[in-house]
Amino acid sequence: MLKKIGEKYSIGQFITDVFDADLLESHLIAMTVSGIMDDDAYYAVDLGEITIFVTIKSDKIQKDNSIERFINVYNKFQKEFDVKPRLAFEGYTKLRGYKYKERDEFSVAKIDESRVIVGFSERGNVTHIQTLLE
Repeated sequence: MLKKIGEKYSIGQFITDVFDADLLESHLIAMTVSGIMDDDAYYAVDLGEITIFVTIKSDKIQKDNSIERFINVYNKFQKEFDVKPRLAFEGYTKLRGYKYKERDEFSVAKIDESRVIVGFSERGNVTHIQTLLE
């Protein structure tokens, strides 16, 4: 399945068996693959000179679809990796299957009847994260 997607959209990392990637790119690929394959998690296996990323599907991994988890994952990701916070919020929101709206100074994820609102500075940095619970 991934190889077909890679061929269709010219994604070399989905076509090639082994390739060099930095840590950020590796995590992004693993997250993407995990989402496409509807897996429950991914894990980085550090073998010294090489790191192998594996995806995991298991009934033993409990799904946590809470708003708190959504916020924690997003906030940690945008702080620890060199990403554009607004783009990361949009991508994560859509990957999770939630509705996304963007305004000049903030973006909104609609999760069921609740909302997660992330404010952004002119430079694109996160200024605040708040929730409206319904």
